[in-house]
Amino acid sequence: MNPDFIESNNYEKFLNFIEKEIDSNEFQRQLKKVQNIDLKHYTKFINILEMRRYLNEYKNEPLIKNDINKVLIILPGNPEIVFKLCLEAIRYNVTMTISIEDFCLAQNTLLVEVVNKVIEKCKLKNKINLKNMLSDVEIIEQSKNVDKTIIIGNSNTYNRLENRIRNLELNSYGIFEIYSDSEEFESLERTVYDYLVQNEFESELYDDIEFEDAIKLINKKGYGFCSILLSKDKEKQKIFKENIKSKYVIVNKNPFKEIKFKLEIKK
Repeated sequence: MNPDFIESNNYEKFLNFIEKEIDSNEFQRQLKKVQNIDLKHYTKFINILEMRRYLNEYKNEPLIKNDINKVLIILPGNPEIVFKLCLEAIRYNVTMTISIEDFCLAQNTLLVEVVNKVIEKCKLKNKINLKNMLSDVEIIEQSKNVDKTIIIGNSNTYNRLENRIRNLELNSYGIFEIYSDSEEFESLERTVYDYLVQNEFESELYDDIEFEDAIKLINKKGYGFCSILLSKDKEKQKIFKENIKSKYVIVNKNPFKEIKFKLEIKK
C-alpha cells in the first residue's frame, strides 16, 4: 500500500485551494489567453463552470488506498479529462505523468501548472508531469519507470503497445459504439458525431450491418463503455437495452446531455 496515503482533510484542503485558484481573476485571464491559442486549431475548451462542477463531484468521491505510486496516462488530450486526471492523481495519491497527442496543449499546460502549484501549497508529495507527442518508443521507455501505464479512450494506441509494455491497461472512457437505422435521427447522429470529434473521443459505427450482427459485434469486439442505438423500432430498442454489455446504454438520446460520465484511472 502507498505509505504516503493522503488524509481526507488534506484532500479537502487541496480541492478548496483549487477552487479558489480557478475563481481568481489571474487564472481566468490566463485561461482566456491559452484558449485563444488553442482555438486557432481546435474547437474544444474547458470553462470555469465545468471545472467547478468536477470539483464538486470529487468532493463526494472517496479516497483510494492502493499499491501503486507512479502511473503513466496516455490520451488524446481533452482538457476536461486532463483536469479530472489531475484530481484523480490526488484521490489515488500517485505521481502521474500525462502524455497527450498535441491536443489543446496550451490549456492542458496551464491546468497542470495550476494543479502543481496547489500541490506545492498544500505540501503534498504528488506531482503531475505533462508530456506532449511522445512516440511509441518514448512511451515504452517512460513505462519502465512507473507501476502502471493506462491508455484512455484510444484502442489503436493500446493495440500497438499491448505486447510491448508490462502492466498496460486500456481504460475505455470515451469509446462509443453506435448503431443507427433511422433517417429520423440523422440530426441527432450528426450532433453526437460532431461532439465526439470535438472532444477527440473514439467511435465505431455499426449502421451498415444487420441489427443482430451489430449486437454480437458490439458485445464481442466493443469496449464496454457506452453503446448508443438510434432507431424507431420498439423491438430493437428492447433487445438493445436487454442485451448490450456496456456501462452506459443510450437509446434515441444525446448521451452528452443525459449522462455525466465518470472517469476513474483504475477499473
